[in-house]
Amino acid sequence: MTIDDVNQIAVIGAGAMGSQIAMVCALAGYNTSVCDAMPEAVKKAEAWATKWLDERVAKGRLTAEQTAAARQRLTFAPSLQAAAGKADFVIEAIIENQDAKRACFAELDKMCPPHAILTTNSSSIISSRIADATKRPDKVLNMHFFNPAVVMELVEVMGHPGTSEESIAITMELSRRIGKIPVRVRKDMAPPYSGFFSAGGSTTFSRLLASRTMAGTVELPSPRPRTMPSASPVRIRPRTCTVFPS
Repeated sequence: MTIDDVNQIAVIGAGAMGSQIAMVCALAGYNTSVCDAMPEAVKKAEAWATKWLDERVAKGRLTAEQTAAARQRLTFAPSLQAAAGKADFVIEAIIENQDAKRACFAELDKMCPPHAILTTNSSSIISSRIADATKRPDKVLNMHFFNPAVVMELVEVMGHPGTSEESIAITMELSRRIGKIPVRVRKDMAPPYSGFFSAGGSTTFSRLLASRTMAGTVELPSPRPRTMPSASPVRIRPRTCTVFPS
């Protein structure tokens, strides 16, 4: 599978993040389906999409043609099967609960085509805790968008030891094609230190964004212990992450 085989994207979870991620994908030219376990959430997401697109036209940020095309690509599906049954790439954005995510991925594994890549938008639940709920652990990884997804440019891409390089490469390139700047996290970091920004790297990457110097290896600041008393400092080794150019 290559990036050019990705034509249909499914976003699971129609909350604020899921709705925005789906919008980003649709605006970038991808047929995108959104679903949620709560029918009311799907209706709310559809109403938000219509309002947001209309506002962009009113403000002159998008043309009527662009919004009409995006709206045509965006489908609000009544079920998981309807959303993901033909998906080439899935982005899960449901509640931050490990058991719920594992159950969701187990169902996705049954429904999606064998080639489909399954990603989680989670910044706190690493993919190694979800992958074994499927029969395709090599195609499971984190693809973390920042809120609001329609504005923020960075996307963290983090695999686990069993994630294939092909899956990571496709996820990185898809991030670029939807207008984001992907940052590959090379270590499967468990909470509370998963994620660049939660680990104290926001200043570093803000500077990189401002300068557009997005290549090379960056040393992240050591995270501050959150629960240790001040009388018992803990030494944490500096960590590095490789940043790929967009």
